[in-house]
Order: sequence, then C-alpha cells, then structure tokens
Amino acid sequence: MKFFLLFIISISLLWGGCYPLRKKFVKKKPRMKPPVYLNLGENSPSFCKEVYLDCYLFIRGWLSEVIDELREGGNVKREKRAIDEVLHNLEVLKSFFNQEGKQKLMQFYKKVEEIKKEIESKLILSEVERLVIRRKVEIMEREFERNFNWRATQQWRE
Repeated sequence: MKFFLLFIISISLLWGGCYPLRKKFVKKKPRMKPPVYLNLGENSPSFCKEVYLDCYLFIRGWLSEVIDELREGGNVKREKRAIDEVLHNLEVLKSFFNQEGKQKLMQFYKKVEEIKKEIESKLILSEVERLVIRRKVEIMEREFERNFNWRATQQWRE
C-alpha cells in the first residue's frame, strides 16, 4: 500500500510538478534588443538641432566630469574615460560644420588631446599638476561654451 501510494505521488510530481519546478530554477535567456544606428557621417542630409544640442551638452557634461575628478583627486580611469568621450563627441560634432568650422573645432580637439596626454603621462598626478590641468580644462570648457553654442555655430553649418 505504501509502495503504491509513493508510486502515485511520484508519477503525479513527474507529470504535474517537475516542469514548473524545473522552470523555476532554469535561467532564462536575456532578450536582446536590436541595436539602433544613427548615421551622422559626412553625408548627413540635414543639420538637426536636437542632435547638435545633445552632442554639445554631452561634451560640456564630460568636461565637467573631468573637472570634478581632478578636483576630488579622483579616479584616473574616470578621467581617461571622460576625456575619451569628449573626443568622441567632438568627432560627431565635426560632421555638422563646413570647412571653417571644422578647423576651429580641430583646434579645440588638439587642446583636448594635449590634456589627455598630460593625464596619461604620469601614473599619479600631484596636487599641483591636478590644479594646473583642472584650470586648463575649466578654461577650455568656457571657450567651448562661448565658441560652439548653437548661435555661434550658425555661420559654420553646411
């Protein structure tokens, strides 16, 4: 009788209980969202104000991030990442301008590259070096805000 009762319980668990139990403990595969591509190359058909302003704000934000990290004596990896993001967004911004605007932007790009080299040249920066670099970045941030805002760039748009 006990054997028969155990047999019935095990069969009922196999048919009804194992699948939900197994499903509960099996890891589900993550669903991948399809990537979104935005073409901002040289052949971009129109100048989109929203995209320009997004790039402009990203650059200002990443420059502020560099300043904050230098002020706090913070993380070198974050400083490098912020500088790399500034350079990337400057590349995107370059596609919006005519030749004169690209030349102005490339001058600014070279200044950012110099700051990157200064940060990467030493493993640990002293407080004086951090202060000097931070002042340079603050000046660059003000220069960027003055020379590359929406109104100032109207003459350079294609």
